[in-house]
This record gives sequence, structure tokens and C-alpha cells, in this order.
Amino acid sequence: MASSVFPHELYGMIIRFATYSPVYFDVSPDPQYWPIPSENRVGVDYETKKALTAVSRQFRALSLQYLYEVIELHKTSSMQRLASILDISSSITAKNGLRNPRKIKHLFVSVLDVQDKQGKIAAFNSLRRILHHCIGLQGFGFYASVLDWVEYCSDPRDWLISIPKSVRFLDWQGLTMGCNFTQMVRHLSESLVAMQFSKVQLNTSPPPFAILPHLKYLSLPEKLGGTDILYDWHMPSLSHFHSNGIIKGELGCIIERARENLQCVIVGNGVAQAWLAKLPGVARNLEEFRYHFFDEEMELSWDSVGGHPSLQHIVVVFHRPRVRGRSLSRAMSALCAHLQPLTKANFPHLRSVGFVGVNPNSRFDPETRAQLDAVMDRWNTSGIVTKFLEW
Repeated sequence: MASSVFPHELYGMIIRFATYSPVYFDVSPDPQYWPIPSENRVGVDYETKKALTAVSRQFRALSLQYLYEVIELHKTSSMQRLASILDISSSITAKNGLRNPRKIKHLFVSVLDVQDKQGKIAAFNSLRRILHHCIGLQGFGFYASVLDWVEYCSDPRDWLISIPKSVRFLDWQGLTMGCNFTQMVRHLSESLVAMQFSKVQLNTSPPPFAILPHLKYLSLPEKLGGTDILYDWHMPSLSHFHSNGIIKGELGCIIERARENLQCVIVGNGVAQAWLAKLPGVARNLEEFRYHFFDEEMELSWDSVGGHPSLQHIVVVFHRPRVRGRSLSRAMSALCAHLQPLTKANFPHLRSVGFVGVNPNSRFDPETRAQLDAVMDRWNTSGIVTKFLEW
């Protein structure tokens, strides 16, 4: 009769499945879902994981290596506790010639709830100790309030470059000076694959220089500011670009430099219309494009683009008329006219067109309904899928 006792490996797999926290900016498993909103960040914080190790000695032995894969810290006490545990355990394993099972792969640190100055000083001192033990760290997330945190560090640049050079995914939301941030990015330049950041201020002239040869994914979620620093950044491998802000000079330079490799561009409603109209022509290898449609000021005309050799998926975020007196039907009619040139003849690789903010069951006047149906019927006949998506 077979033994009813599970092998330790199976117990370990069950524990890992039950406690693993998904890393929202680790885009390597499935890039089509990038970028994922930050509210879908890590779900299990360090306090919960620490409590799980106290269930039993056997559970602790089985779970230790999995519970430390993804760590989220948002309290000074948690940072101090983790720093002490890593200091002690590393010392013990080093003496015994063993490998420390507490191997952190992704580390998220938030000081948003740390209000007093002494607490912030303690938090940053603990974080420096933690990073010292994070050899092989893959992802690092840092979240601070709008107040500049560098006054709580004796040398902010020294703290920033203590982040391990192995980091491939960086998520940054904290007000800091552009020169310090750029120095950190240059420190990670050979390993960075994906980066999302906001609240970085440019305080030097000329803008700092950086080359990120392997960066493929760049996300700028803030609608205002924080892009001036990018003016002299070079990202030759950039393939996925997301920006909620206004695309002006510095972002235009990024698009121009990465034009041969850009595959996916997602822009918010703050993009300059002139750049929106220019983008498909600049990025001739573009496969996915998501943009916002305002009928009263739309400059992007697919008719003027004429065609595109690689575009496969388009998502149009439709905005209802903002001018009083403009009817929904009139705006929908303008949208249909805008989409008319999207045919297989002009865009041979086009596979789908998605709509956000359009309800196909809305009551339009007969003329508008006929226009919308004609566009979708033509797409359906040629094998282009129509998708109606949620915000």
C-alpha cells in the first residue's frame, strides 16, 4: 500500500502556491497584460508571512524559502525586524557553511505611513541592511510620500546605489532629485528590463545622461511632470512604452530613438495631438496601439497614415463630447469616419480593434447605427475582431 504521507517537495509546492504574492511589474511571464494598475500590487505583506513561519517547526522548515520570495514592508517595525533576522541568519549560515534559505527575489518598501522623522531614519537604516542581504534581487519597489525623503539619509546617493545590480524590475514612486535617480538607474543599467516611475524631479542642467541597453518596458503613470529627466536617456531595446502624461520633447525623443523596436504604445488622454498623429508613422514596427479619441480635436487620421506594415491591435478609448450641444450620435459618427480607413487593404496584419467607452447596445439614431454596423461588418468579413472593453 502506498504511503499516505506527502513528500516534502509536494508540501513545499502547496505552500508556495498558497502564499506566493504576484509581482505586478514583473512583465516577463505575459507582456500582453502590461502595465497592470498599481492597486493590484502585492497581496501578502511581511507581517502575515512572518506569522506563517510560527505555525510549527515543520511548517517553518518547509515554507521558509517560499515565504521570502516576495516581501512587502510598510512599517518601520517590520523593516527593523527583517533586517535583524537577515543579519542573524546570515551570520549563522556563514559560520556553518550553509545557504541562507531566506532568499528575497522581489522587495517592495513603502514609507508612506511613516510620519515622524526618527521613524523614517530608522526605516532607511534598516532598508540599507536589508539590501545588503538581497544578493540576486530581481525586483525592487519603493513608495514614498510627496515630501522629499533624502533628508533622512546621511548620503542619499550612497543609499540608492546599495540596491543590488541584479535588479531587473524597478517600480519607483517617490519624490527625489533627477541626478540621484539617474545615478541609481545607471548603477542598474546592465540588468534593468522593466521600469515604472513617478515623482522624479529634474534639478540639474543639462539633463543627466543614461544608457539602458536592455530596458524593454517603460511606464510613466503620472499625468503631470516627471518626464524632463528622460531627455538624454537612451533605451535602444525599448519595445513597450506607456505614458499617461503629455508627450512633448523628451518623450518624443524616446519614441524617435526607439522607433525600430517599439511594438506596443499605450498613451493617456494628455498626449499632444500632434504627437499622436505622428506616432504610427514614426514607429513602423508597431504592433499594438492604444489611444484616446476626442472628436472635436482629433488630429490622428488613419486616412493620412495610409497604411502600416505591422499594426495588429488597436484600442480606442472613446470620450463623450465635452462641448455643450454636441450629441453622442454626432460624436459616434465622427468616430466611425475616423475608423473607416482601418481595412485589411491598408493594414494587412490588423487582427482586432477594441473600444473602451462604447456601448454597442446604446440607442443611436438610424444613420449613426448604420455607420457603426457597416464598419463592424466590414471588419468581421475581413477577419478583424471587434472588442468592447471596460475602462
